[in-house]
Amino acid sequence: MQFDTDNLELKAKTEETIPFTNDDSVDHNISIYEDDSAAKELFKGTIIPGGQETTYQVPPWPRASTTSSATSIRA
Repeated sequence: MQFDTDNLELKAKTEETIPFTNDDSVDHNISIYEDDSAAKELFKGTIIPGGQETTYQVPPWPRASTTSSATSIRA
């Protein structure tokens, strides 16, 4: 799977929307973590089947420094 961006900047303390189109043939979602360690998840989007799209509603969080990661389902 290829992404059209490798970095998302979201404002702290502000609800944001992220449009997401899954052009792949397998399921994917977007997860946002507090930092690069991915130890603390701040947001986990619903799994989107291949060929579908959605707009994630991301709630506000207090800190401005976060890392986002597009992830696939892991069984």
